[in-house]
Amino acid sequence: MVQRSQSPGRVRLEETSLIGNLAQCRFVQERLELEVGISEAEVNYRTGRLLVRFDEHCWNVDRLKERFQELLSEETDKSIPFRLPAGMLKSNKKMGSMMVNVFSQLILPKPYNKLVPLVYKGVIG
Repeated sequence: MVQRSQSPGRVRLEETSLIGNLAQCRFVQERLELEVGISEAEVNYRTGRLLVRFDEHCWNVDRLKERFQELLSEETDKSIPFRLPAGMLKSNKKMGSMMVNVFSQLILPKPYNKLVPLVYKGVIG
């Protein structure tokens, strides 16, 4: 774990084991936000960075680091779905729609190659 920055009531930490680990990031973020004296915890799964805003009367940076390490060592439930950022979800829908269109045009016979993308768009949005 590396401390990237610190200012009164705010600290940014980096942990490479969080990179790409959506379930672990969500677990750490939600558990820290439940703590008394922590107003915000934000984990970026792309960079493995954690931003915490906290009350300095309740927490200090060393105690936050200890709690962060404890959470990293706890077993997380991999079945918990991670809520993707809205922009990412939108781009994934576009990618899925594009793939369905290409698949339909290449594989399906004439009446279905127009129908399947319409049904997909109606179901997915």
